[in-house]
Amino acid sequence: MVLTPTAVFAEEDKNLYELSYENIQKEMKNRSPAVESMWERVYDLSSNLDTSKLKESLEKIDGEIMEAVVLRGTYEELSGNTGDDNNKKGNTGDSGASENGLLGDGGEENGSSGGNGEQTIAPDGYYAMMVSAYEAIIANLTMTKMSLEANIEALEAQRDNLWKSYLQVEQSETQIIQGVQSLFLSYFNLLEQRGSLADAVEIMESQLKVSKISESLGLGTSYDTLKLEIQLKEQKRTLNDIDKTLEDMIGSINLMLGQDYDVNLTLLEAKAMKKSLIRNIDYDEDLEEALKLSYDVRLADKNNDREQAERQFTFAFHQAYQNLKDKLKALELAEEKLEYEKIFYDLNELKHSLGLMSKLEFEGNSLTYQN
Repeated sequence: MVLTPTAVFAEEDKNLYELSYENIQKEMKNRSPAVESMWERVYDLSSNLDTSKLKESLEKIDGEIMEAVVLRGTYEELSGNTGDDNNKKGNTGDSGASENGLLGDGGEENGSSGGNGEQTIAPDGYYAMMVSAYEAIIANLTMTKMSLEANIEALEAQRDNLWKSYLQVEQSETQIIQGVQSLFLSYFNLLEQRGSLADAVEIMESQLKVSKISESLGLGTSYDTLKLEIQLKEQKRTLNDIDKTLEDMIGSINLMLGQDYDVNLTLLEAKAMKKSLIRNIDYDEDLEEALKLSYDVRLADKNNDREQAERQFTFAFHQAYQNLKDKLKALELAEEKLEYEKIFYDLNELKHSLGLMSKLEFEGNSLTYQN
């Protein structure tokens, strides 16, 4: 027995394990189930508004109506000719002819003396009946045509407004991406707070050790030690809460990227925006460009609605611009304060190196600068 080796291919790992702020938009467009679902719905709507098959049916109905009109005209003409012939003939048949002048098979007069031959509809009656039948067919086809035309008109009207559906999906997609971007930045803000708190906990642990030594030497009280222990527990609990929140943030981003919440995703710290870029913002030029790109402005149909949308967007843009300027001023003030803290830190470091300040005191005084 010959055993043929079977190639075993591992399932391709499509998970994302690193995410930078700059790549959020691209990854969300490619991976987000919410974004994919929205676009699928609008594409389905687009395909449902296709009128090509309805127009094909309409062409067929037009052909059937024309054919019915021609046949109706033919039977009208035949009916008229038969009536004229009968008027010319009169009742010149044999004594055994039918009183009603009906014709038998083969178009021969039913002239049997008994008058018991099988009666059929005379040609003029038959033709008149066919004219009525085709008139009914034409009426039904015309009603069907009108219904189809109304459906086509309604679908084309919806298709004319389909651009709005696309724009609304694009707007929703942008809002989802912005939500992930905001969560991404919040993660690093919270991570920074955690770092400061972890430093404070480390110093507090050192203070607790000193407090216990002081208490054992009779230089401190149990109250001071107990107070530090309680504060330390509270800070550690806060650290645990922050760690849980950070974990939940990663889980939320994983889910929005279409992967399991517990995928080991690493967020790469965003690059700081250059202050020169903020200072060089041209308010009027940027506002003009932003108005062109605003979804609310573009979706506004009527002139009054559009003007109001432009007013609201301009106000929101102005607020965002002022907020950015205020934050820039706050950053510059923080940088000035940091320079002062650096001088204070260097002085404390010198005292510590000369033995004029304990390590514990130095670490406590340095905490503000390090944060």
